[in-house]
Amino acid sequence: MNRGVFQYDWFQIRKRNPMPRLRQLLTAACAVTVALNMTQCTQAPPWEQCVSDTGSAISPDTRISECTAVIESGNASNGDLATALMYRGMAYRRKGAPDSAIQDYDRAIRFQPDYAEAFLNRGAAYADRGEYDRAIQDYEQAMRFNSRSLLPS
Repeated sequence: MNRGVFQYDWFQIRKRNPMPRLRQLLTAACAVTVALNMTQCTQAPPWEQCVSDTGSAISPDTRISECTAVIESGNASNGDLATALMYRGMAYRRKGAPDSAIQDYDRAIRFQPDYAEAFLNRGAAYADRGEYDRAIQDYEQAMRFNSRSLLPS
């Protein structure tokens, strides 16, 4: 069996780099781990994508996906769940799905019954469906909870 070439190459590698083999393997493993996690480092966490400025360049599909991740994480408080549901509802409405939006607004209101913005957005979704009486009821409810924050500055 001719192992001379292999032994020579391995000897040359060890001669140039006296680092022990275990250290080389650990270094390589760390490099691979960093490379695989780079996408996580460059992407914002789901919460930030979910509740970022609604005028931003985030697509409704991305917002829906990120808010769904927050909602299904099991780590969110009732207030955070209400917020994530409200933002996901806004994305559904922007996408032209008022029924899905209303379902999310309903759930947000169940988690936070005095959530004026959820009432306001649900009213807008009802108006999209032509249910103006229900829209007016939600607008009135939103104004009862927080009339100052709903008025234009």
